[in-house]
Amino acid sequence: MKTIYVLALLISFCSCNSKRKNEVEISKDNITAYLKNSLNDPSSYQPISFSKMDTVLTQLEDDNKYYSYKELTDTNMFITNDMIRNFQLYKKRKKVKYYDSLYNAGIKGVDSCKKAFKPKLNYYAIVHSYRAKNGFGALTIYNTLFHLKSNLSVFYAKEEK
Repeated sequence: MKTIYVLALLISFCSCNSKRKNEVEISKDNITAYLKNSLNDPSSYQPISFSKMDTVLTQLEDDNKYYSYKELTDTNMFITNDMIRNFQLYKKRKKVKYYDSLYNAGIKGVDSCKKAFKPKLNYYAIVHSYRAKNGFGALTIYNTLFHLKSNLSVFYAKEEK
């Protein structure tokens, strides 16, 4: 019985590993195709190396709800502190309580966003080193950062200096 569990575990591990390997191969092919369409002389393209494929996840700060709650909190804290510094405004406690309640609502919203946040795949990143002819016909080494969507198509490329 134990051997069946171990065998099943090995098969699932190998299948997951081969899927990741296929993703890496597909992304390399897509990067190569992208370069063949965008280089000055596509026939001069010579791949050197590909970095490990990195997964970039979404961050809490990218969430629109979190950002609006955070902005509400920061703005109302500034207004309340300004009113406290200016004693004439501080006498109008109803206004201070109003902005204080907005601040507290913002804090609750920020906390709820933090609790509910689950990172998702944003994109993949790979750095690729290659030789190709530049606009003057000289063979040059390039290091380019590529961002790939979840379907592994290239949507961003920037040469690193």
